[in-house]
Amino acid sequence: LSVVQAPLSGYPLRAIQNVLVTAFFGWACMAWILHGWLGGALEVVSNLGPVIILYYLLTAGLRTINHFRITAAVMVSLSLYAGLRGFLAFHYGVQPEVYLMEQYAVIGEGPLLRARFLGVFSDPNDLAQMHLTVLPMLLMLWKPKSPVRNLVLVGPLLAFLAYAVYLTH
Repeated sequence: LSVVQAPLSGYPLRAIQNVLVTAFFGWACMAWILHGWLGGALEVVSNLGPVIILYYLLTAGLRTINHFRITAAVMVSLSLYAGLRGFLAFHYGVQPEVYLMEQYAVIGEGPLLRARFLGVFSDPNDLAQMHLTVLPMLLMLWKPKSPVRNLVLVGPLLAFLAYAVYLTH
């Protein structure tokens, strides 16, 4: 709905970042076509297309700083939830077959347990990247003139996300 309403609401379709994203997408498709493989362009569309669509949905929908803050809060909350599931699986054995991955790093030693989540975050590296991506969003809660708030609210959440990254090894 946001993309449909965008031209009506003054959405800057000609903004330089939108032109560059569209040009990059076209270049990625054309690179494969010019190499003689049309299937490569289809591969680019299937892999990069959802990211481009998400970009345009976000730029059309996040029109104010309040919209951005709400979106950031949702992303941080989801990351904290994913970290909590890994923590519970690692320390308390809550669904370890779902939220932990056994990996044998050294022959002869026991398995290395790595926290993971579901879907696209079933790879521990992707989960760690998500946690690190939301850290700056969490830092938006930081208030320079409020040390007690920072110590009580922001500090523990930052420490927990850092520990969640550690659990992904």
